[in-house]
Amino acid sequence: MSRRAFFIAGDRIVHIANPCGAGIGYHGQPHVVQPGAQVGPHMHEQAETIILVEEGVLEVMINGMTGWVRAGDFVRIPASTWYAYRNDTDNPTRILCRTAPVQRPRESCRITIHIAAA
Repeated sequence: MSRRAFFIAGDRIVHIANPCGAGIGYHGQPHVVQPGAQVGPHMHEQAETIILVEEGVLEVMINGMTGWVRAGDFVRIPASTWYAYRNDTDNPTRILCRTAPVQRPRESCRITIHIAAA
């Protein structure tokens, strides 16, 4: 399992990546966002994105709304959603970013068991 597969923040566990051998090839990628740098805007039509701030502060813009994400916090961006982020501080910001295909909901099935008394 990747050493960056999940992050524990207080009483929360943030899923960043799949364990090895799960059949899906994605994992959290570490990035450093330098002061004044902006990434995006862009959108992934078939994938969701999770951004976890490890150190510093990040300004995240999702569908025209803006908010601050601080160290230990994360944001989940659903598929087909426009987003961008920037570092509007004087210090570098370290993040983990994971983009992965949206998991289709599993179809349920009905199992019927007939028991006959002898």
